[in-house]
Amino acid sequence: MSLWGGFWEKAGLKSQGFLDAAGIRREAARCMVSMILVRRANRDGSAMRSFEIPACGACCVAEDTEEHREMFGPDGEAVLYFRTPEELVRRVKEAFANPELRKRLRRNAYQAITGRPNTYADRLKTMLEKVEEDSRKDGKNAKKTYSREVFVKAKLEKVKRILKVSGQTIEDKLSHKVIGVALEIHRDLGPGLLESVYEAVLFAELQKIGLKVERQKSFPLEYKGTRFEEAFRVDLLVEGIVVLEIKSVEILNNSHKKQVLTYLRCMGLRLGLLLNFGEATLQQGITRVVNGLPETKVPPTLRS
Repeated sequence: MSLWGGFWEKAGLKSQGFLDAAGIRREAARCMVSMILVRRANRDGSAMRSFEIPACGACCVAEDTEEHREMFGPDGEAVLYFRTPEELVRRVKEAFANPELRKRLRRNAYQAITGRPNTYADRLKTMLEKVEEDSRKDGKNAKKTYSREVFVKAKLEKVKRILKVSGQTIEDKLSHKVIGVALEIHRDLGPGLLESVYEAVLFAELQKIGLKVERQKSFPLEYKGTRFEEAFRVDLLVEGIVVLEIKSVEILNNSHKKQVLTYLRCMGLRLGLLLNFGEATLQQGITRVVNGLPETKVPPTLRS
């Protein structure tokens, strides 16, 4: 068992130190089960880790709080809940003994925390509503709060502009599902296999969750009167709108991204995912390629 962060010394346990963002992703991908603990002394119903750990694709056992149930749903759907130390031990053992349960929990928790109502846009809306509420209350004494009102209104307009481009497109929603499944596959199989293996497994797993997927689909191209019936092939095409290009190399280069962008332009599509299963952790091997889709829609676990 690995313990990270502070406060463990008070319980007579030794911490391995603090983790940066890369470290959190690494450890979440490495461990079989992660615990989400909250500080009841502060009346917390959730913590930063309630968002970060599931977003890294971890299988989670979480303290049973009202906020956690709002985020993850009923017990066993996306996380396993516990209320006592004894129940925690039992739930961890339950997850250890059931690999299929761990896979399902990882996938569902990832989708729950990166989709609505937990997106950055949703959180900004909550902040916006709170600021507007406080602004109305302070407005009762206009003379004292005039300068603050001007400041708040300026901030509100900025947040509204952010929200205007932060709504999820159908491509974004599909990409979240794809990434959740891909993370699970990489965690189970690891790096180093042939690209065709990852492609075949991802094809099958995406179909299992109800997505329409086409594999090695060829597309024609016409140039100055000359038609090529099979100008190129895409590894996987999800719901006819998201292109997946599978790689298993040590390092991606610019030509890989340009290849996907060319596919998108030729097909008239807006989003492609370049998935490099050769990386130590898949989070480091995901590149989002866009063709006319706003760059602001990059999920937090992706890098452009």
